[in-house]
Amino acid sequence: MDGGRYLSAGNLCLDLQGERAWLGKDQLRLGSKATALLRLLMEKPGELVTKTSIFDTVWEGLAVSDAVLTTAVKELRQALGDDARDPHWLETVHGRGYRFIPAVESADERSAGASLGRASFHGLRKFSKTTWTIITAIAALVPALGYLSQRMNKPVEPPAQAFAGSGKESRMAPWPSKGTMPPWPTM
Repeated sequence: MDGGRYLSAGNLCLDLQGERAWLGKDQLRLGSKATALLRLLMEKPGELVTKTSIFDTVWEGLAVSDAVLTTAVKELRQALGDDARDPHWLETVHGRGYRFIPAVESADERSAGASLGRASFHGLRKFSKTTWTIITAIAALVPALGYLSQRMNKPVEPPAQAFAGSGKESRMAPWPSKGTMPPWPTM
């Protein structure tokens, strides 16, 4: 990448001097290692960046495990609203490294495109599939509960006062009026 101050990919913008990133109008909250990882990946869009290269650049001179890299990638994905199973920003090349998917442009000024596009929806992508399942279930239950509520407010037909075919009358008390509960048997 040539020496511009900003790297932009769609509505993602990285300030190389200020070490800040925005997705649309929202500034991303990234730790220093996640920011350094984003910079390294954005400087090589579409290319495989190996784990060794990432460790040598982001964690220069430190002995760290793969778990540290995985944590930084997870932080970055969460901030971007990206999903490892359906990536739009970061592709995992299992066992080898990572690839930044979209094309990147370098500029001296912050891109106007960084405030457009997916920004209005990026917050919605942060919900997990489990959260969306719960939201969908609640949305389906609301009409069902409304229906049941209406059913409960309808008058109930009183039970028959005699048993059919016995010729005898029931010893049941008359059904209570609307709005009261039938008496419960006491023991």
